[in-house]
Amino acid sequence: MPELRGLTLWRPWPSAFVECDPPKRLENRTWAPPASYAGSYVALHAGKVWDSDGARWIRRQFGELFTPERCPPSSIVAVARYVGTVEESQDPWFVGPVAWRFDQVTKLPELVECPGGKGLWPVPPAVLAKVREGWRRAREGRRCA
Repeated sequence: MPELRGLTLWRPWPSAFVECDPPKRLENRTWAPPASYAGSYVALHAGKVWDSDGARWIRRQFGELFTPERCPPSSIVAVARYVGTVEESQDPWFVGPVAWRFDQVTKLPELVECPGGKGLWPVPPAVLAKVREGWRRAREGRRCA
């Protein structure tokens, strides 16, 4: 995993990437990253803001109950590969206007505390080392399962 950028999402949206069925693989935004970013890995970060409306929507759509206590703030939850954007989709997670598509989502075995940022922000070196270690452990565990 080379350089890593973080993407902060309001809670509970990062948890939906790793705990919902079907899992969230689209992140709705008003902007798209540069096309050259396709294939890059992104740290999915749980911000400080709790989205009550979003949590209710997830419960109505997928039956998953998220609470603020279940989704700790200011932490990296997973690492995923950004593969491009869509402006239309039948995916139940799509609301638009632009959705970032992710695959290879890897839930970290432990949350990694991090303050976050706006846009695609660089993951600080000390945090990056912990994320890389968690990513490695999670991927090794998948191979053994």
